Amino acid sequence: RQSLDQEDETRRRLSAARERILGNVLVENHLKNTVNETTIRRMYDEQAGLRNRGDEVQARHILLKDEETAKDIAKKLNEGGDFAALAREISEDEGSRDKGGNLGYFTNDMLEATFTKVAFATKKGDISEPFKTKYGWHILQVQNRRKAAQPTFEEMRSEILNFMTYDEIQNILKSLRAQGDVKLLFGQAVVNQGETEKTPDISDNE
Repeated sequence: RQSLDQEDETRRRLSAARERILGNVLVENHLKNTVNETTIRRMYDEQAGLRNRGDEVQARHILLKDEETAKDIAKKLNEGGDFAALAREISEDEGSRDKGGNLGYFTNDMLEATFTKVAFATKKGDISEPFKTKYGWHILQVQNRRKAAQPTFEEMRSEILNFMTYDEIQNILKSLRAQGDVKLLFGQAVVNQGETEKTPDISDNE
């Protein structure tokens, strides 16, 4: 009754809201067709076919400050010393010390390059010679080897969904920019009966 819908500011806001809603519906409809369980599963299957993570090694290690100490510990191990007990007693690695030096399973790209090189070159059950990395001197024992497990569909679904959604939105924007008539409006555009207020020349603001 107050004729608020006839005011220029109201029309401008309604027009802007209409454009936002239409834009949202456009994106939602596009994503329904391009990002769904079928396409997500197809992406997972394609990536799983390309992914080859190789082997994983399970190892434990003892981290030591200097070469002399490392050689002393290596001698004790060669004489039958208990690896886990020595790790708990003397290892400088606080993260694995309480677990007897156990690092769990890792692939060759997960840890420091020199360390993984030695680990993957050591046979199951063998103990390496002391070697140095930027963290200090190490002695490691390989406990097991296995093929690296592939992530399940359930584990990867959220990551694939986010990637595909972002990618498809970028495709929409690229298509609209290529096909649309883009105008840069400086100042406030007022929508009035399908007509817009004259766009000020950029030089007017200088």
